[in-house]
Amino acid sequence: MLRARGLTVPGACAGVDLDLEPGRIIGLGGLQGQGQRAVLRALFGLVRHTGRVEVDGRPARLASPREAIRRRVAYVPEDRKVEGLHVAQTVRANLSLTNLGVVTPGRRSAPSTAAPRPGSSPTSSNACGSR
Repeated sequence: MLRARGLTVPGACAGVDLDLEPGRIIGLGGLQGQGQRAVLRALFGLVRHTGRVEVDGRPARLASPREAIRRRVAYVPEDRKVEGLHVAQTVRANLSLTNLGVVTPGRRSAPSTAAPRPGSSPTSSNACGSR
């Protein structure tokens, strides 16, 4: 469960209380520009915020996407072509972006779109880092 109390994003929203249950996909409604996007971006660590956030009953800072992902929080942006995809890369590369440490230990850049190395098969590798 993710719980937010008094979540505030300066200039966007103030005092938001939210309870999100595991396995649920949520969307926030309202008129455009009323802070829904800011709340979701804050919970994913994309914007600075104040307030109390708990994940599974424990305080969670969620100050970065890396921390949010570690806590199993995901974000699907409103404009996926602009915020959610690296359109110059392959589907495989896009799927592996959040798991680069698992997929390519020691590397910090996006995977190459170059041809696979001799003896390797692009379909046999674990591009998503799942176990």
